[in-house]
Amino acid sequence: MFRLRRVLIGSMPATKPSTERESTSSVMHIWDLFFSAQFSEMERALPAALASAHATVEESTGELRRRASTSLAQLLHASSNLLGYAGQTDLASLALLRADVLAAESGDSLTRAAIKGSQSWLLAKNSMYDDAVAYAEHAAAEIEPRLSSATPRQIAIWGELLCYAAFGASRAGDYREAQRFLRLCDAAGSQLDDVYTGRPEVSNVFGRTSAASFGVINETVASRPREALKLAAAVSGGGTGIPPTLQSRRLLNVAQAHIHNREDDAAVDTLRDAYMMAPEFVSRIPLFRALTNDLKGRRGLQRLELAAPPDISKLSDDL
Repeated sequence: MFRLRRVLIGSMPATKPSTERESTSSVMHIWDLFFSAQFSEMERALPAALASAHATVEESTGELRRRASTSLAQLLHASSNLLGYAGQTDLASLALLRADVLAAESGDSLTRAAIKGSQSWLLAKNSMYDDAVAYAEHAAAEIEPRLSSATPRQIAIWGELLCYAAFGASRAGDYREAQRFLRLCDAAGSQLDDVYTGRPEVSNVFGRTSAASFGVINETVASRPREALKLAAAVSGGGTGIPPTLQSRRLLNVAQAHIHNREDDAAVDTLRDAYMMAPEFVSRIPLFRALTNDLKGRRGLQRLELAAPPDISKLSDDL
């Protein structure tokens, strides 16, 4: 992360500005690396992408500068997500702050709203659940669409914000409030195609199954694991092109529900599937370590390990 940190604190390598087409392609490539769980490659690619985007902003004026600022904001947003999963929340917050300023200057309210979703996630990551809810709810209210006429991008960003609000409410113990947000999420998701490969918003993968997936979290935290598993089964087919980061994260939530329901065999199998699908991503998630340690502490785990290689001990050692 050294080179990325250097760029974020202002030590930009000399580089040429990008064309508008190159900037758009760079943003898409970086986010594709994130959603495909190629974190090492993303870390290597970001410094040059950020430096080029910064040079483009510096040398542009008018409408070209506005678009360049949006591209740089989206790259900083991606950087923040990577840093957040790497546990470097201070740098992640700095990247988001700069992204928010650029998005505000460019006048792109939807890019700014998407950035605020990740700000809510960082607040929740730091156990500031009430603040996370308030932040996401306020951001969602600012762009609330008329579903019959809204663009897919507006719906996707609005729905994602509601998911973050629901997540914060679940963690704060307000399960009824979380369900209220999830009903709105479900209404938003129903307006989108059941296809995840052509994301209307480059920075998120909100879709038809998002509400149910966050519902798994809410039901599990509310000590209703059977209801959580019913929701998980309902969305097991997912949708076309669900990326590894999203699918593996969902599997961790399902594994947690299995553990709460005393279904250890199923939990081990699900954790194994999540890890094998996206090891770079899953290994950075604290819930993965917590669940593996929970299973390791239970009687009979040795049998489970033999039944489901790679065993839980190996998965934990890889963290």
